[in-house]
Amino acid sequence: MKAKNFILLAFFIYATYSQGQVWEHTYGIPNHYETAEGVTSSYDNGYLMGINRDSKAALLLKASINGDMLWLKTFKDVNDKTFVIQSLSNPSADAIYFTGGLYYTGANAFLASIDNCGNIKWCKKEVFNDQNYGKFIKTTINQNIQLVTYGASPSPLIDRYQILEIDPDGNIIWMKQLLPGTQTYFQSTEFHQMCLTSDGGSLMAGYTYCPQDTLNPYWSTLQPCAIKCDNHGDMQWVYPPYNGADTNRVGFFAGCTQINDIFYAVGCDYGHADTTLIPTVVRFDANGLLKSYNLMLPDTMNDLLTNIIPATDTSLLIISSTNQFWDNPNHLAVYITDTLGNYRNGFYRYDLVVGQFGDEVAKMKNNKFVIPCQSPIGWPGPLTDVVAIKLNANLEYDSVYTQAFTYDSLCPYPIVSDTIICNCEPFVSVKEAEKSLGKITISPNPAKEWFTVGFPRSLQQAGKVSIYDMLGRVQYSEVLTPGQKQTKINCEGWKSGLYFVKCQSGGKVLSGKVVIF
Repeated sequence: MKAKNFILLAFFIYATYSQGQVWEHTYGIPNHYETAEGVTSSYDNGYLMGINRDSKAALLLKASINGDMLWLKTFKDVNDKTFVIQSLSNPSADAIYFTGGLYYTGANAFLASIDNCGNIKWCKKEVFNDQNYGKFIKTTINQNIQLVTYGASPSPLIDRYQILEIDPDGNIIWMKQLLPGTQTYFQSTEFHQMCLTSDGGSLMAGYTYCPQDTLNPYWSTLQPCAIKCDNHGDMQWVYPPYNGADTNRVGFFAGCTQINDIFYAVGCDYGHADTTLIPTVVRFDANGLLKSYNLMLPDTMNDLLTNIIPATDTSLLIISSTNQFWDNPNHLAVYITDTLGNYRNGFYRYDLVVGQFGDEVAKMKNNKFVIPCQSPIGWPGPLTDVVAIKLNANLEYDSVYTQAFTYDSLCPYPIVSDTIICNCEPFVSVKEAEKSLGKITISPNPAKEWFTVGFPRSLQQAGKVSIYDMLGRVQYSEVLTPGQKQTKINCEGWKSGLYFVKCQSGGKVLSGKVVIF
């Protein structure tokens, strides 16, 4: 079957690994200020990378499985604002999504969709105020988009982070506030990484400043922070808990992931040494209870762990920006640990460094990992180049696949690397979206033996209603037929608690909640 845009038709033949081979590619304009901001695997076993440039433009490149550049698109705002990419996702052959900020006197979050040939489909922006930007983006299992924004609220310096679910056409389905500023302990929270979880929710890792006592809220301590949200953006648990923090654990989280039923966060500990930043690997159970807080390498190195991803079912790959002395510039370190965070193996490049935080590694086919870096090391300057390397789970350079790419005629190759002017339109607000789509009704609610789900209007197309428990497991599912106005669901024998109702029809999603007692 042909893809809508283009499909990789050829199979790849794995070449013999030659001792000393270095898998490395340099992108962008040589000796020009450019930094990598986000990398993700593409649907055809290659990868995509966002690159920010010192002018009012951002770059998005698509590379093959061998790292060869297939196209390089330059994106600019129609009003010539600074265009910055923060995060990207490529869920299928039909869409690439990326987010970031449009900067002028203030900032606006944007979300753009392009096809796999680099053609713009739509671009939306948040114009609630001039102090917000898009931070993270992930594509859910139902092909919707989860977007985390910074500052899209009436009080952006207090209510800092929001999470939104957006349909493939760019319409907001729901929007929730993360850690409202009314929470005394979390008024200075920053998040560095977001990952989706197996229950359809999300996990975020960062830091907060917690008061050391409630009598003096301005005497605060830097604390690692993580929050877990369900598949509707509602917070399920937060670390440190609302009732206070362990002020002996001074530091931050910067990356997160999940293996089986365990959630992981990595970062740095400041509180156990006077001269070093000790890398930490922290484990939580499904309820947010701390299972372990492991100081990974208590040696003379200063490690700023920035990203974590499963290498195998029994090991973790961790990215670090590291140095041996405080006055030395950071360089790249990659670690393999077991699932408790105990060191197994390490890889070092003293001429490269990763970005400070963000999507700094992409897991590829057959447990290979693309890591975007900057060269030379030190703070980015006018001669900074973007360099990508690819390692396997043994921290060896990947080999080169020998067979060439063949492309579908719907996306002719070579693809023109040109400039795209984005005229980003305002997002449809949550209230406007609800008014347009309508709301489902659930009655009785709470329910004991049965409840009815009613639709705002008769369904024009076939659809599906699904009921999920608090862990994201499907409790009930039913196919809906065109013309249907409601459905009656028998809930007798269900466990007491909160359940989520999701109705899908014609590419639209409506949701609600029901309490069973």
